Amino acid sequence: MNDRNYQLLNDLNQYDKALDDIYHNYAMRHGLSDTALWILYFVVSSGQDCTQTDISEQWSYRRQTVNSALKSLESHGFLSLEPLPDNSKSKRIHLTEKGEELCRRAILPLLEAEVTAFQRFSASERATLLRLMEKRLLLLEDEVKKIT
Repeated sequence: MNDRNYQLLNDLNQYDKALDDIYHNYAMRHGLSDTALWILYFVVSSGQDCTQTDISEQWSYRRQTVNSALKSLESHGFLSLEPLPDNSKSKRIHLTEKGEELCRRAILPLLEAEVTAFQRFSASERATLLRLMEKRLLLLEDEVKKIT
């Protein structure tokens, strides 16, 4: 691979890191870990009850990571965990009143900022961005499988 490709990949990875930093800094300003932010984000954006398993599977988090963040959010009174009737290991996540207030203060404004920023792309640009991000993910996953 030539030096230009390395530079382009470096640029791409720096953009990824800068994006991660935006979310990390936002989470810290609201007293949340990165994982806690994404858990609350998922709970709010899904608009429905969700489980630890849903978060692990859809956000590519290890179950232990999700469990630790949920326990912390629960200990701070932001949510409660209810075992499912058919599977006591998997628990449904319910926001408490305190958790709903946190989400109104921290998660909803973030979602609105994301929507506003995303809508600044044309419809065609949005579709292209999503298509290329998915393609990048699948191709990289395939290449990494080859070397491991």
